[in-house]
Amino acid sequence: MLDGDMSYTRHGRKIGRPDKGDRDVLYTRVPREVGDAIRARAEETGMTISDVVAAFAADALGMSHLAPRPAPAEQEELPLKTA
Repeated sequence: MLDGDMSYTRHGRKIGRPDKGDRDVLYTRVPREVGDAIRARAEETGMTISDVVAAFAADALGMSHLAPRPAPAEQEELPLKTA
């Protein structure tokens, strides 16, 4: 991401989601039941679908240290206003 794409506070600090590092984009199709299970896991853990799939892949490949993990339970979800 270019610095021009990142928003800054008036104190010069970056705002937004922290960088997750170098990533590769993969596309796949899974059976409906698998997709439903992934969506359910994402909902129950508060993770994105992409992070759930990445965690499953990293764990299955013996690279658990690279797997995204859910945010700690003590963090509260901020309410978002809808348009």
